[in-house]
Amino acid sequence: MGDYRIGLTSNGIEHYRRDREEIDRAIQGVLDHGSFVMGPDVPAFEAEFAAYCEAEYAVAVTSGTSALLIALLAAGVEPGDEVIGVANADLAISLAAVHRNARLKWVDIEEDTFNVDPVKLGEALTPETRAVVIAHMYGLPADMDRIKDVMADYPEAVLIEDASLATGARYRGRRVGAIGDIGCFSLASTKVLGVLGSGGALTTDDPEYYRRINWVRHYGRTQTPYNYDDPLPPSSAPAGMVIPGLNERMDSLQAAVGRVKLRKLDADLRRRREIAALYDEILADAPCRLPVLPAGYTHCYRVYTITVDPGIRDAFAEEMRELGIDAGAHYVPPDHLHPYFRERGGHPGMLPVTEGMADALVCLPSHAYLTPEEANHVAVSARDILLRLAPGRI
Repeated sequence: MGDYRIGLTSNGIEHYRRDREEIDRAIQGVLDHGSFVMGPDVPAFEAEFAAYCEAEYAVAVTSGTSALLIALLAAGVEPGDEVIGVANADLAISLAAVHRNARLKWVDIEEDTFNVDPVKLGEALTPETRAVVIAHMYGLPADMDRIKDVMADYPEAVLIEDASLATGARYRGRRVGAIGDIGCFSLASTKVLGVLGSGGALTTDDPEYYRRINWVRHYGRTQTPYNYDDPLPPSSAPAGMVIPGLNERMDSLQAAVGRVKLRKLDADLRRRREIAALYDEILADAPCRLPVLPAGYTHCYRVYTITVDPGIRDAFAEEMRELGIDAGAHYVPPDHLHPYFRERGGHPGMLPVTEGMADALVCLPSHAYLTPEEANHVAVSARDILLRLAPGRI
């Protein structure tokens, strides 16, 4: 969060201070029973998280990035298989494909939502597509019905949701992460639902995916990873390693904290939406494009993302920082313009909408720890600077 008086996202200090007593009790419980990895708080958190997401199963892991890699492994993605993703989601989707030695194909996004363009996705799908990984960008769900419609002719392609920025959001009544075949979440301290450090989770309604996800996070072994009661459904698989696995089991301390934070999530989301409504009102006549909210969607506002004239974006962000307000562009540059991917064929012009939005977007602070005075200060400052830098331009 740097030295800014008003940070862009929440952090672990704020997480801890507000809920200190409950977190201290939860941590002390783990210290008392001494089962520090995959202890009883882990299956308890998994059951509570699955219920919250309205999914049959949840699996707790060490990070959102590991969740995405585990999802590809559990989905049966083999080296050389085609994986489709987006390039504006902080590298994690692309890295999961790279580490699986898959053939990564990016598709462009919609300008108003920052989410995958279902039309472009339909054009990119082939019989060789093994997995499609979509992100719910900045907390707004992607158009899952249209995505599933264009995938209907490719039943072998697994639909994976990266819900890391949108925990708790709804799409036409359904929680994100429980709409595709597998959902992936980051529980890092700066995310919508954050622990005190790093954590992640996967959700699914499919018992076979659930078993395979569990196996992958525990060295690929079919034996239980839990130190207490085993919630896994029975399997006829032989004992031992049956799938290329990882060691991605969640610490009991993080699961205990996650249980505390999950109880606060709906209230925190209401606060984020109150802040967004205030920003919407104050910035209504400013020269910028505000976040959209289609009918039937709820938004988590992990950050409040506006787009401005690219010619003033950097000056605007710098002036906000000079006022002690963190403002910046998540996630820039897009994946295909990072040096690693440029060396492997990535180049400007591949994804024109993604690139255009990367040049224009600015993220403003949005989290449950902002006071009303701070939120008002952010919005008024942004409006004043924008009107001065770009009068009459949107």
